[in-house]
Amino acid sequence: MTYIHKLVDVPVLGNLPVQYIISEGKKDVEPVPKHWHAALEVNCVLRGQASVYMAGQTYLMRAGDALAINSFAVHAGQILCHAEADYRIITFLYPIERLYALIPNYNALVVSLAPSDERTPAQQSAYHQLYQAFDLFYQLEQGEPPFFRIDQQALCYQILYLLFKNFSARRAPDIQYIPNRCSHPQLYEVVDYILKHYMEPLHRDQIAKACGYSTRHLANRFKATYQLSLMQYVTRIRALKAMQLLQTTEQPLSWIAAKVGFSYPYALTKAFKHAFGLTPTEYRRLKLRRN
Repeated sequence: MTYIHKLVDVPVLGNLPVQYIISEGKKDVEPVPKHWHAALEVNCVLRGQASVYMAGQTYLMRAGDALAINSFAVHAGQILCHAEADYRIITFLYPIERLYALIPNYNALVVSLAPSDERTPAQQSAYHQLYQAFDLFYQLEQGEPPFFRIDQQALCYQILYLLFKNFSARRAPDIQYIPNRCSHPQLYEVVDYILKHYMEPLHRDQIAKACGYSTRHLANRFKATYQLSLMQYVTRIRALKAMQLLQTTEQPLSWIAAKVGFSYPYALTKAFKHAFGLTPTEYRRLKLRRN
């Protein structure tokens, strides 16, 4: 898998609903640079330590710790090796199209594993169950007992169930699948301008002039802060607004495309597929099936 600043494709292996990565050993490994993808990522440290950067914060994970990384959140990681000490970390990547099939309003939810001193008793119990499920998944992978694939599949769904039942909340309506606002208040005006004018024809010079920036300065600062160019951000907003309309109207794609600022339906389909892993038609079909 290539870890870079863009969407990372996550193929499903076999009959499991996740791609999983087991990292273990004693040798130093290369750090994973900042990247983001449409999949929901869940990491669990069974042994050793790891440092994970996510949404502007760095978390030190020890044995027994788990961390969820939501779709499109910029993150990076580093396994921390010590002399004669080994590590074992499991990473689950749930493809976004599988999540839509199971949770129709997935785009409206965010998963947050709270620090240990902030968990409720119910969350503490669920957190312990998460660790046990990951540990059992690893044991099954090593031994291949009878029906181990069925057992592993059940554990994948159990982990997903524990996450969304105990650690999920609704996103703010205008930041679904949009990188978190940063510590640069100067860019709030830029984001607000885009949110107010995304349905109109927009270009970099226009946005920069309206917000009092030179085009080059704004483009560089915005990309460094959000890991998206200005126009990539505009496209992401438009795709999100199209998703919201797909949930509430039966209008054709041509109408929706024009409503959210795409010049033609193909542009909507391409942007939607790139952002969410499936086409608007496929998403609408999943919604109808669930309803």
